[in-house]
Amino acid sequence: MPNTSVIEETKLIVDQITLWLHYIGSYCLLAMVFLTTIDVGMRYAFNKPLSGTYELMEYLMVILVSFALAYTASSKAHIRITVLTNILPIRVQAVIACLMDLASLSLISLVAWQSLVHTFDKFKAGTESSVLQIPVYPFIFLVTVGMGTFFLTVFMEMIMNIKLVIKK
Repeated sequence: MPNTSVIEETKLIVDQITLWLHYIGSYCLLAMVFLTTIDVGMRYAFNKPLSGTYELMEYLMVILVSFALAYTASSKAHIRITVLTNILPIRVQAVIACLMDLASLSLISLVAWQSLVHTFDKFKAGTESSVLQIPVYPFIFLVTVGMGTFFLTVFMEMIMNIKLVIKK
Protein backbone atom coordinates (compact mmCIF):
# COMPACT_ATOMS: atom_id res chain seq x y z
CA MET A 1 0.00 0.00 0.00
CA PRO A 2 1.39 3.45 -0.91
CA ASN A 3 2.35 5.91 1.78
CA THR A 4 -0.70 7.13 3.73
CA SER A 5 0.28 10.78 3.35
CA VAL A 6 0.42 10.41 -0.44
CA ILE A 7 -3.06 8.89 -0.42
CA GLU A 8 -4.41 11.63 1.81
CA GLU A 9 -2.77 14.38 -0.28
CA THR A 10 -4.21 12.87 -3.45
CA LYS A 11 -7.64 12.70 -1.84
CA LEU A 12 -7.36 16.37 -0.86
CA ILE A 13 -6.49 17.31 -4.45
CA VAL A 14 -9.42 15.29 -5.82
CA ASP A 15 -11.74 16.84 -3.23
CA GLN A 16 -10.51 20.32 -4.21
CA ILE A 17 -11.20 19.63 -7.91
CA THR A 18 -14.60 18.25 -6.98
CA LEU A 19 -15.38 21.37 -4.97
CA TRP A 20 -14.45 23.64 -7.89
CA LEU A 21 -16.67 21.63 -10.22
CA HIS A 22 -19.44 21.93 -7.64
CA TYR A 23 -19.05 25.71 -7.68
CA ILE A 24 -19.22 25.75 -11.49
CA GLY A 25 -22.36 23.59 -11.35
CA SER A 26 -23.88 25.92 -8.77
CA TYR A 27 -23.26 28.92 -11.02
CA CYS A 28 -24.90 27.02 -13.87
CA LEU A 29 -27.96 26.53 -11.67
CA LEU A 30 -27.98 30.23 -10.88
CA ALA A 31 -27.72 31.04 -14.60
CA MET A 32 -30.64 28.69 -15.26
CA VAL A 33 -32.76 30.52 -12.70
CA PHE A 34 -31.94 33.90 -14.26
CA LEU A 35 -32.52 32.64 -17.80
CA THR A 36 -35.88 31.16 -16.87
CA THR A 37 -36.93 34.32 -15.04
CA ILE A 38 -35.93 36.57 -17.93
CA ASP A 39 -37.49 34.24 -20.50
CA VAL A 40 -40.81 34.07 -18.65
CA GLY A 41 -40.78 37.81 -17.98
CA MET A 42 -40.08 38.62 -21.63
CA ARG A 43 -42.77 36.16 -22.75
CA TYR A 44 -45.50 37.64 -20.56
CA ALA A 45 -44.46 41.31 -20.65
CA PHE A 46 -43.55 41.66 -24.32
CA ASN A 47 -44.76 38.41 -25.89
CA LYS A 48 -41.14 37.88 -27.03
CA PRO A 49 -39.40 34.97 -25.26
CA LEU A 50 -35.62 34.75 -25.38
CA SER A 51 -34.50 32.83 -28.41
CA GLY A 52 -32.44 29.75 -27.61
CA THR A 53 -33.29 29.61 -23.92
CA TYR A 54 -34.26 25.95 -24.17
CA GLU A 55 -30.88 25.05 -25.70
CA LEU A 56 -28.95 27.01 -23.09
CA MET A 57 -30.96 25.31 -20.34
CA GLU A 58 -30.06 21.90 -21.79
CA TYR A 59 -26.35 22.76 -21.90
CA LEU A 60 -26.34 24.24 -18.41
CA MET A 61 -28.19 21.19 -17.09
CA VAL A 62 -25.55 18.89 -18.59
CA ILE A 63 -22.83 20.80 -16.75
CA LEU A 64 -24.83 20.95 -13.51
CA VAL A 65 -25.63 17.23 -13.35
CA SER A 66 -22.27 15.88 -14.50
CA PHE A 67 -20.33 18.14 -12.13
CA ALA A 68 -22.66 17.49 -9.19
CA LEU A 69 -22.13 13.72 -9.22
CA ALA A 70 -18.55 13.87 -7.94
CA TYR A 71 -19.43 16.38 -5.23
CA THR A 72 -22.35 14.25 -4.11
CA ALA A 73 -20.05 11.24 -3.82
CA SER A 74 -17.31 13.14 -1.99
CA SER A 75 -19.75 14.58 0.55
CA LYS A 76 -21.46 11.18 0.91
CA ALA A 77 -24.82 12.74 0.09
CA HIS A 78 -26.00 9.92 -2.15
CA ILE A 79 -28.63 7.45 -1.02
CA ARG A 80 -27.32 4.42 0.82
CA ILE A 81 -29.42 1.75 2.45
CA THR A 82 -27.49 0.62 5.51
CA VAL A 83 -30.11 -1.20 7.57
CA LEU A 84 -28.31 -4.53 7.24
CA THR A 85 -24.72 -3.35 6.90
CA ASN A 86 -24.76 -1.23 10.06
CA ILE A 87 -24.92 -4.34 12.25
CA LEU A 88 -21.83 -5.84 10.60
CA PRO A 89 -18.25 -5.30 11.81
CA ILE A 90 -16.40 -2.29 10.37
CA ARG A 91 -14.09 -4.46 8.25
CA VAL A 92 -16.99 -6.32 6.67
CA GLN A 93 -18.71 -2.99 5.99
CA ALA A 94 -15.50 -1.79 4.32
CA VAL A 95 -15.32 -4.94 2.15
CA ILE A 96 -18.92 -4.45 1.03
CA ALA A 97 -18.19 -0.77 0.35
CA CYS A 98 -15.15 -1.78 -1.74
CA LEU A 99 -17.29 -4.12 -3.81
CA MET A 100 -19.90 -1.40 -4.34
CA ASP A 101 -17.18 1.08 -5.24
CA LEU A 102 -15.74 -1.39 -7.74
CA ALA A 103 -19.16 -1.84 -9.37
CA SER A 104 -19.61 1.95 -9.43
CA LEU A 105 -16.17 2.45 -10.98
CA SER A 106 -17.05 0.00 -13.73
CA LEU A 107 -20.19 1.91 -14.66
CA ILE A 108 -18.63 5.35 -14.29
CA SER A 109 -15.67 4.42 -16.49
CA LEU A 110 -18.06 3.09 -19.12
CA VAL A 111 -20.03 6.36 -19.13
CA ALA A 112 -16.81 8.43 -19.23
CA TRP A 113 -15.37 6.40 -22.08
CA GLN A 114 -18.56 6.50 -24.15
CA SER A 115 -19.01 10.23 -23.57
CA LEU A 116 -15.45 10.77 -24.80
CA VAL A 117 -16.16 8.67 -27.90
CA HIS A 118 -19.38 10.64 -28.41
CA THR A 119 -17.43 13.91 -28.05
CA PHE A 120 -15.12 12.95 -30.91
CA ASP A 121 -18.06 11.82 -33.06
CA LYS A 122 -19.88 15.13 -32.58
CA PHE A 123 -16.66 17.09 -33.18
CA LYS A 124 -16.00 15.27 -36.47
CA ALA A 125 -19.62 15.70 -37.56
CA GLY A 126 -19.62 19.39 -36.61
CA THR A 127 -22.94 19.04 -34.82
CA GLU A 128 -24.41 22.32 -33.59
CA SER A 129 -27.55 23.33 -31.73
CA SER A 130 -30.44 24.22 -34.00
CA VAL A 131 -31.25 27.76 -32.82
CA LEU A 132 -28.03 29.26 -31.44
CA GLN A 133 -25.66 27.18 -33.59
CA ILE A 134 -23.48 26.34 -30.57
CA PRO A 135 -21.20 23.30 -31.07
CA VAL A 136 -22.36 20.30 -29.06
CA TYR A 137 -19.02 18.58 -28.46
CA PRO A 138 -17.67 20.84 -25.66
CA PHE A 139 -20.68 20.04 -23.50
CA ILE A 140 -20.37 16.32 -24.11
CA PHE A 141 -16.70 16.63 -23.20
CA LEU A 142 -17.73 18.30 -19.94
CA VAL A 143 -19.69 15.13 -19.17
CA THR A 144 -16.40 13.25 -19.61
CA VAL A 145 -14.70 15.67 -17.22
CA GLY A 146 -17.48 15.26 -14.67
CA MET A 147 -17.42 11.47 -14.97
CA GLY A 148 -13.62 11.45 -14.71
CA THR A 149 -13.79 13.43 -11.50
CA PHE A 150 -16.59 11.19 -10.24
CA PHE A 151 -14.37 8.19 -11.03
CA LEU A 152 -11.45 9.69 -9.08
CA THR A 153 -13.71 10.48 -6.13
CA VAL A 154 -15.11 6.95 -5.93
CA PHE A 155 -11.62 5.49 -6.49
CA MET A 156 -10.21 7.48 -3.57
CA GLU A 157 -13.13 6.34 -1.43
CA MET A 158 -12.35 2.75 -2.38
CA ILE A 159 -8.70 3.25 -1.38
CA MET A 160 -9.84 4.55 2.01
CA ASN A 161 -12.09 1.49 2.42
CA ILE A 162 -9.20 -0.82 1.46
CA LYS A 163 -7.15 0.86 4.19
CA LEU A 164 -9.91 -0.05 6.66
CA VAL A 165 -9.94 -3.66 5.45
CA ILE A 166 -6.17 -4.22 5.78
CA LYS A 167 -5.80 -2.17 8.97
CA LYS A 168 -4.31 -4.20 11.79
